[in-house]
Amino acid sequence: MSIGEILDRAISTYVRWYLPLFVILAIAVIPVMLLQLAATPGLTHMGDVFARMNRLPVGDLERTRLLSEAFRSIDGGSIFAIFIMWPLILFPLTRNALYTYAEGALENVPVSIVAAFRASIARWVAQIVVVLGYFAIALVIGLLAFVLFISIAALVFGGAGRGTGAGVALLIVAMPFVLAFWLGFALLNVAFELSSVSVALEESNPVRAMGNGWRRTFDRALRRRTIGIALAFSAVELGGSLALFVLGALLESLTHLSLLPAVVSAIGHIVISGVLGVFVVVYARDVRSRREGYDLLRAAAIPVLASLGSGDEAADGAADDGLAREDRVLIEQYLARRASLEGNAAHAIATAIAARIRPKLRASFHYLDDVSLIEHIARSRR
Repeated sequence: MSIGEILDRAISTYVRWYLPLFVILAIAVIPVMLLQLAATPGLTHMGDVFARMNRLPVGDLERTRLLSEAFRSIDGGSIFAIFIMWPLILFPLTRNALYTYAEGALENVPVSIVAAFRASIARWVAQIVVVLGYFAIALVIGLLAFVLFISIAALVFGGAGRGTGAGVALLIVAMPFVLAFWLGFALLNVAFELSSVSVALEESNPVRAMGNGWRRTFDRALRRRTIGIALAFSAVELGGSLALFVLGALLESLTHLSLLPAVVSAIGHIVISGVLGVFVVVYARDVRSRREGYDLLRAAAIPVLASLGSGDEAADGAADDGLAREDRVLIEQYLARRASLEGNAAHAIATAIAARIRPKLRASFHYLDDVSLIEHIARSRR
């Protein structure tokens, strides 16, 4: 599928199943929103106190009193919920449940919300490991980028001096690095999303799931397509967050209410996260089918009775070897797509197809390996 077709499939699936998808995300987002509202006054007061501290001399005893006042203004429960409960409990559980439900909806066999969360709990720890793993990778890349930027700034200001000219020179020199940094983080985000889908739906081992996401993101055969996906995904996330921030600020200035902008922002984030979540699942399925033959492996696993050698198949000689029409279609699809599949995936699919058709064959082909057998069956049809 093209990127447009993937997006259309994701939007149509979300529109059809928007209510349960909305509820799954709301279960996590709404409590966090309420806790953030509860913590906001304390954090605002703490910021004001620190600003007053900075205006005092270093040895002033008033700084000690203000520091104590600042820490007393923090709501420990809300801070714990925002920085611990959300990233380590609600976020991983919600992702697993969202992907589980989206996968069922795409298969036209949707599960219940309770079943989605029940499956989510089984992969909860693995999802946490994936989240922390990519957070560590992003942190290392961010630190390296920061050091690189500081080094560039030092070189530019050292050679051009200070002032407007040096600032313009720094902007010109740093712009390519900023764009490369954005692309790198956009690709890393895609790897994280694909790893997250893998651990929720496919691979319970978080290390192997991260390997799956990394391999599928940086596959050379899909490089241009993946870059397009990464930039589009990043643009939607950033653009959506910016639009919601502006809308929230506008509503707060007009209504002077803090709750209304928070509710609008929460609903907006739920919708955007839902569409992007379904989009990632659709894209992951497409990558698995395109490069790993996921659909062919599934088809090979479906048992089909051998042909009885009658009817239209018998008339055109198609059933002389005992294979059913579905077996022949599967063989044709495999051979047509074999060149575009990863080597290991092509071998695994050939093994699965051969295991399916060997018991049905009227003649013995034990001397042929799996690929040779499939090619022989295909040639015999011509």
